[in-house]
Amino acid sequence: MSGTGTITIRRHIRDRFTFETRTVAGPAPGATPVLLVGGAFQHKESWGRLERFLLEERPVITVDLPGWGAADTLPADYDIDFLADTLRQALDELGVARVDMAVGSYGAMIGYRLAQLCPELVEHLVIMACLTTIPEAVRPAVEHSLTLLRERRMEEFAAATVALFMCADTSRTIVHRIAVDRILTRRFATVGADEAEKYVQNTLRLLSRDHLEPEPAIRTPLLVVTGEHDTYTPPDISRRVARTSTDGIFALIADADHMSHLERPRETADLFLTFFGDRPVEDLEFVGAVERTTAAPAEVGV
Repeated sequence: MSGTGTITIRRHIRDRFTFETRTVAGPAPGATPVLLVGGAFQHKESWGRLERFLLEERPVITVDLPGWGAADTLPADYDIDFLADTLRQALDELGVARVDMAVGSYGAMIGYRLAQLCPELVEHLVIMACLTTIPEAVRPAVEHSLTLLRERRMEEFAAATVALFMCADTSRTIVHRIAVDRILTRRFATVGADEAEKYVQNTLRLLSRDHLEPEPAIRTPLLVVTGEHDTYTPPDISRRVARTSTDGIFALIADADHMSHLERPRETADLFLTFFGDRPVEDLEFVGAVERTTAAPAEVGV
């Protein structure tokens, strides 16, 4: 692989499940790659402008783990440890010894668990719109959306899922709200049967329990951030996870909700690269409510 923008797709197998990685070369040979793991219906090619902005400074690795995109469906009874170890295997097979990692929503606990179990692999970890389980406040709506999807009532499913993921309060300023709403509505309304089953199984996994594990203590520098208007995974969830680290930071992205990587991709990329470069995120004008862990980490569940 040579030259900025060169793309390499590789297929892997974990047990009987196939999955894929996608590596895009960056401008600086030897720079630490940024590894991205996303959420529902987010496959390895779908990072768009966020990926392009990151590629200005770093190579980028994206993945379709089992249960995502081009990978095989993963039944709900496979746990987060399985997915974290699958990610470790992929990095080993790619010959990648260190990454700066950004994960979001459904992918949040996979990245967190990898940093817990393999701290030598993860130089910095950013979690966006943290999801450790499906929050109680939205469980009925999530379960209803699964019914709509299984019955292939796709327009209703799309409307219900957009309503879950995006803040409905139009008095709150959210950058590119209308455009993102249209993109998501179209995306969710056209989900095929295979992708629908992956979403069902991933959601059942999240509904089963809280996946934030207390041990071992996470020691990787950790930034947990979400949009200030996120109603699907409210900021208190991100704050709780940040406090599990002795080197944790909680912050909010202004004028965004759960979909900040779509609403403010330039700013989100700048936030990642600032943190990965060990520079203060407080200096970014779009970042607010920054809290740094200054004492012993909180117990999981606090």
